[in-house]
Amino acid sequence: MVKVIILPDGNEVSIRLSRPVRLINVLKELGFNPEGVVALRGDELITEDDVVSDGDLLKLIKVGSFG
Repeated sequence: MVKVIILPDGNEVSIRLSRPVRLINVLKELGFNPEGVVALRGDELITEDDVVSDGDLLKLIKVGSFG
């Protein structure tokens, strides 16, 4: 399972993967626009083309103009 923490709200979701997939696929499954989040695996910045595997801990930080 991949554990995803969504910031700033702190919501947590878990996703079961049958195989490693690109981050863009995880973002789409969760309903996020890739341009609207910054993704971290641990403390490492990752891009939508990076591969996510079972056991990963991701942090998705929402970014954008909220005014």
